[in-house]
Amino acid sequence: MDVVDRVHGLGVKGDYLSQIKKNILIKHKHFINPYGEEMQKVRNRKWSSSQ
Repeated sequence: MDVVDRVHGLGVKGDYLSQIKKNILIKHKHFINPYGEEMQKVRNRKWSSSQ
């Protein structure tokens, strides 16, 4: 997501995406600290192959 901060011309859309990213990371940290495990959304993520 650091690419959003480095791409010029994104303007408000880039700021919005950066804020969403920050909010998700804060929520994630607050979940992991008391439970000691990933959020269910992350834990159960199925990655598709890129073939």
